[in-house]
Amino acid sequence: MPEGKERKVMLGSIGASAALILAGIALGDPGVLGNLFLLAVIITVIPFVMYRYFFYLWIKGLEGQFPNFVRDLADSKRSGMSFPEAIKLSTKANYGRLTAEIQHMHNKLSWGVPFLRVLELFQERVKASKLITEALTIIRESYKSGGNVSGTLDAIAEDMVMLK
Repeated sequence: MPEGKERKVMLGSIGASAALILAGIALGDPGVLGNLFLLAVIITVIPFVMYRYFFYLWIKGLEGQFPNFVRDLADSKRSGMSFPEAIKLSTKANYGRLTAEIQHMHNKLSWGVPFLRVLELFQERVKASKLITEALTIIRESYKSGGNVSGTLDAIAEDMVMLK
């Protein structure tokens, strides 16, 4: 989830709060101003807390399904598919919240974006998850160096499950 959305939520709630406080000042009644100030604080805090909570749920949803995705990539790689083909096949599976991100990766690959760049872009979108970020770094290094990539993917998936 982009940081721009968080900024928009904050600016909107701060703007609404400022409007309430200005309305209270215009009315001139200290009791009304106090109540509107409390309401303004609530309007500022609640959207931000809700946004952060839903972002947390989104990250946890990605982390919950990422080991299954990596395991499926390893199986596809073992069967002789390239990474772009394996990701294309993965778009047909249901990985919960991760499905939209896999579709996003497939779309980029279909437009000719190199695989390593697609992984970097995905890593930027999920940088709040240390678990996925570290796994993606290992996958990228494994892809660059060659060798038994499917074995590395299996080990990553197994380690992620153990860490969770």
